[in-house]
Amino acid sequence: MGVVAVDVLTATNDVDNHPVNDQMLTQVMATLVTTLRSHDLIIRYSNHEFLCVLSDLGASDADARCDVLRSVMNTGPATLVRVGVDQLRSEDSAEDLIARAATHSAAQEISSEALQHRSGHQ
Repeated sequence: MGVVAVDVLTATNDVDNHPVNDQMLTQVMATLVTTLRSHDLIIRYSNHEFLCVLSDLGASDADARCDVLRSVMNTGPATLVRVGVDQLRSEDSAEDLIARAATHSAAQEISSEALQHRSGHQ
């Protein structure tokens, strides 16, 4: 499972307006749909996070798929998304898996350009 954190969505909603945020959401979702496989499940989990259930992939293949997602979504100078990946363990609850993948996502650095956009300074 991958947790995709799009940090600028929260800032855009707070600083700009809802139509701008809706446009960004549409772009993010379109990118997820075109980058992931047709049978992967994409769920909006919070204001700025999406869960991507990558069924039938081992850990290394899921990492590779999420690396592609990172490169496609972070094409400009700003790192706009962080993607954390983890694999379901037999003892896991859904919350355990989501928390681990989100922790991996949170550990990634956000570029200074994204932080400036996040705080409303452009």
